[in-house]
Amino acid sequence: LTVVAQIFWQLQFVLEAGAVDFFPKPNVASRVILFDIKDQPGVLKTKSFLGFLKTSFAQRRKKLLPQLSSYCDKSQLADIFAQQGLKEDIRAEKLSPEQFIELYLAVKK
Repeated sequence: LTVVAQIFWQLQFVLEAGAVDFFPKPNVASRVILFDIKDQPGVLKTKSFLGFLKTSFAQRRKKLLPQLSSYCDKSQLADIFAQQGLKEDIRAEKLSPEQFIELYLAVKK
């Protein structure tokens, strides 16, 4: 969710909302965030890109390369990872939103 939000929206902190602002009082504090939509290229607005992200995070504590093997074979993926400057044992949670965009575009070529 964080990666999708950062790719498609400009996020801006608005205010802190403490437990006293809610009834019943929760045990956590909250924040109000403004989501301003970004203009993204059409290729990122496809179900394919969202599916790529979903596949990447399906088992986020596992290595990313094997999870993406449905997009192309592992040797091609290893080459793409090397071209992108990514280690083969990297996990999805370590990539920035920009790295996901670059990786997706490279895999789709």
